[in-house]
This record gives sequence, structure tokens and C-alpha cells, in this order.
Amino acid sequence: MEWPFILLLLFGSLLILMFIGLPVAFSFLLVTSGAMYLLMGGVNGLTQLTVSIFDSLTKFNLTAIPFFILMGEILYHAGLVSKALDVFSKWVGAIPGRLSVVTFLIGGLFGALSGATVASTAVLASLMVPEMIRRHYHKEMVLGPIMASGALDMIIPPSALTVLLGTIAEVSIGRLLINAIVPGYILLGIYVGFVVIRCWLNPSLAPIYELSGVPWSEKIFMGLRDLFPLAIVIFVALGLMMLGVATPTEAAALASLIAFILAGIYRSLTVQVIKQSVLSSLQVTIMILTIIAASAAF
Repeated sequence: MEWPFILLLLFGSLLILMFIGLPVAFSFLLVTSGAMYLLMGGVNGLTQLTVSIFDSLTKFNLTAIPFFILMGEILYHAGLVSKALDVFSKWVGAIPGRLSVVTFLIGGLFGALSGATVASTAVLASLMVPEMIRRHYHKEMVLGPIMASGALDMIIPPSALTVLLGTIAEVSIGRLLINAIVPGYILLGIYVGFVVIRCWLNPSLAPIYELSGVPWSEKIFMGLRDLFPLAIVIFVALGLMMLGVATPTEAAALASLIAFILAGIYRSLTVQVIKQSVLSSLQVTIMILTIIAASAAF
């Protein structure tokens, strides 16, 4: 059997399994197991598959992933992300596409606070979609910023996908994370500019509504109160790597600890918050690691 046909068969089978609704991790695992069994000597092929899975999951660099995800989950469930949303909402004011712009800004912030793209997108959807629908935003201006913010979260560090890429390519994860900062926020600026110009040209996409005035003194106070603590977390997660003080795993672990401390200072660290944060982190981490394991021999 020629290799182009084998390659086509593998990718075709993978796409079919995904289209019928099988999770990505299990699609990879099923296709890889079948290919290893048929093409590499039956049981011997499956033995090689288990070795490949073990090797792919025993890389130290991957330990940064659960810490980055836990950091974001704690900040979200403790309500600190919602406080940041209120600040951005008051800062933005009555510009065209106001709520869509706020979505991008909070998405950029949450991208710097969480390593999980799926979790970040889900959080944005739960926070912003109901309000945008209530304000009669066009569907494009509701779903587009949510999905684009998810793409931003894949770039803006700390990103679990960046850690995964660095692990697979065997390059410096710290350098990858640091070098993604500028491109990520340039893309954020382009998105915001596009939304503002489009809504200015076509106001029906995002109807303008009345806003109560907020004094600048109050805006500055809210920023210091609700954004400065998050800036500390971002500095610990990224700044320590930029300064060469900590490895990605050490920075992620310390940032998670800071997130717990901040939640306690804000009196939001309850048993329920800890339970929800840990369970959500486990779900996302397990899915990511399962995809890594299943696709290791693909």
C-alpha cells in the first residue's frame, strides 16, 4: 500500500470521526490505534503506541499547563474577571460597537490570565453574549468578537498551546511565550479598530444606547482597585520569565498561588470556588493531555 493512500486514509478517517461528533482526543486515539495495529505488526504496534504515549506525557515542560489553567479558573470563579469587565465597560464609554470592544479588551486580559483557550471563550460567551443580545447587537457583532478573542487567547501568553508547541518542537517555551506578547496585542488592536470602524460606518450592527456618566476619578480608582491585582498576576506569570528569574513551570505555579491569595484578599475564596476551579482545571487539562497522548504517534 502506497504511503499517499495511507496518509489520505488516516486523515479521512480522522475527519469523519470528528464530523460525527467523537471528541478530538478519542478520534486521534481510535485512528492511531487502528493504524498501529494494521501497519506495524499487530500487538507489537500497540506496544509501540503505549511507549509513545508514555514518552509524550512525561515531559517536564507540560507541567506548566495545569498551573496556567488553574490560575485563570481561580480568578474567574472568584469574580475578579467580572470586576475587570466592569472597569473596561466604564472606561470604554460610548464608542461605536462598545460591547464588542469590551469583549476584545476583556478577552485580551483573560488571555494573559489563563492558559486555556476553550475556557476563556466559554467565559467570554457567558459574560458578554446575554448583554449584547439584550442591546440588540447584530449576530456578527455578538459571535465574531467572542470567536476572535478565542483565537487571541491562543497567541497571548500564557497559552497552553504555546507550551505544547514548544514541547513538541523542543524549543524554549519561555522564549515562545515572551515573543508572542507583541504580535498578540497588535492583533488585538487591529480587531478593536476594525469593529469601531465597521460599527461607525453601519450603526445598525451595534445600536448606541445611553450611558450614565462616570467621573474620571472613579474610573482611576476602579482601575487601581480591580486591575492592579490582576497586573500582579500577569507580571508573575510572564515578567519573571522575561527577567530570567523563573522557568515557565515555576512562574505558572507561583502565579496560581498569587491568584489564590488575591481571591482570599477579596474574600471570594470559598470552598465552592476552590471546588469549581479545580474541577474545571482538571477537565481542561485532562482533555489537552489526552489529545497530546492520542496524537503522539499519529
